[in-house]
Amino acid sequence: MKKLFGTDGIRGEANSELTPELAFSIGQAAAWYLGQGKGGTILIGRDPRLSGAMLEGALASAIASVGLDVRLAGIITTPGLAWVTSHHPQAIAGAMISASHNPMEDNGLKFVNPQGIKLADAQEREIEDIYHNRLADIPRPIGKGVGRIYRDESLVQGYCDYLVSTVEQPLNLRVLIDCANGSASAIARQVLERAGAIVDVIHADPDGININRCCGSTHPGTVATAVAQGKYDLGLAL
Repeated sequence: MKKLFGTDGIRGEANSELTPELAFSIGQAAAWYLGQGKGGTILIGRDPRLSGAMLEGALASAIASVGLDVRLAGIITTPGLAWVTSHHPQAIAGAMISASHNPMEDNGLKFVNPQGIKLADAQEREIEDIYHNRLADIPRPIGKGVGRIYRDESLVQGYCDYLVSTVEQPLNLRVLIDCANGSASAIARQVLERAGAIVDVIHADPDGININRCCGSTHPGTVATAVAQGKYDLGLAL
């Protein structure tokens, strides 16, 4: 029996290893296990990879088919998804679709509990067992029992507001951020400028294909050179 969950969720080449069919089936197994027949809401976030919307659709459909509601946060960082999950009154779990610093061809899926913490190994093993052995036993509600899917743009903004609130004194810094064309591209400047910094960003134009391509934390030389040449106080490579 193939083990699905690794040290950081399920990862693989999108549409080859991590397929929409896998996302749907594992989504049903996770929703059934985490919901325990009591209902609730699962929040879903993703990074800008081209395959993200495809997997988001499969996962959201799966959760709704088990009778749970879904709130789509859209493009959000992994810590952001964890935070909004822990602060949403109806959230029983969160699901993040991302492969972090991996090439754009890859993608990943992991779940967090209501406190925003990655599921325990025992919980992941239980979901895998349902996926492999008990998927046909999952009840399929009809009529009013089917879950609803909402797109909730307020989730990302709530996370930004929280980040700014943690800064006690203005950040009197000139900062350069390499966003790696990833999930923080739309919020990094906003958050740090609201916190008092003077901010420039590079590689903050995700198109679904350019994530991590010759930029970001796997290529720190780019931002290091720019910081030295531009006389910044700080450089960040995401």
